[in-house]
Amino acid sequence: FLEMPWTQKKKNVLILQLGYKDIFLSFFHRNGVQESIAELRSGDALSLKEHGCYTSNNVQVLAFSKSFKERLIGYQAKGYNLLEARISAIVYWKQEDKEDEVRIIFPVIKLGEG
Repeated sequence: FLEMPWTQKKKNVLILQLGYKDIFLSFFHRNGVQESIAELRSGDALSLKEHGCYTSNNVQVLAFSKSFKERLIGYQAKGYNLLEARISAIVYWKQEDKEDEVRIIFPVIKLGEG
């Protein structure tokens, strides 16, 4: 994820751009996930929960990596709450031990105080 660590003041809102290390990539091979992602576009809003992101129909389309979930717990300990998520990009990815490419989602996540 992308964050500005050089700022000293605590911000009311944090915007995090997630990358490959922040998402559980194998999740995208699960049954039904690709069909759900096919209906989504960059800029679409997603529901944000502690384990990942969901469509408006409450279908999970992204799972956070273990390391990112630990970071989220750290932010929550500092008083930040999950506010919202939007799709930044949808790209194709190929897992080394699989033959097919799958769509994966890179979200932008907003955390806020309170």
